[in-house]
Amino acid sequence: MNISEKFTDKQLFHFALRVKCEQDDIPPEEVVMKTRKRHIVEARMMISKLLLKEGLTLSEIARFLNKDHATIIHYRNLHDDLMKTEVKYKHKFDKLVSAFRYEIVTGDAQQWRDFVDKANEAYDEHGWGVEMLQFLYEMKKH
Repeated sequence: MNISEKFTDKQLFHFALRVKCEQDDIPPEEVVMKTRKRHIVEARMMISKLLLKEGLTLSEIARFLNKDHATIIHYRNLHDDLMKTEVKYKHKFDKLVSAFRYEIVTGDAQQWRDFVDKANEAYDEHGWGVEMLQFLYEMKKH
């Protein structure tokens, strides 16, 4: 059983929205407003893809984001292209997925946010990705 199956689609949306908005310091209401600001569209793309991976339908995601299903298809396709070509975008999405999973498991993401801050410092300084730092963190716990 997938951990996220314990939650409703709306709860999963709110988890993803909260985590992404905290990551990028975006007011949640801006994500669902009508705007073409790049950082807001990028947040919508990442939230959409994350929720698609969690099993929500195009229509459900579109309803939560106040968009239509064709827009979610466009977000999915653009996201897939960016994941292949943009290292920073991939890094941000990987951080979102990790923080989202942590939020679902614990219900409290403060410890994870502290870890991600350290991961970002290491990434900036050494070029290490979040996956490497997660591995080091797990090794430290044992």
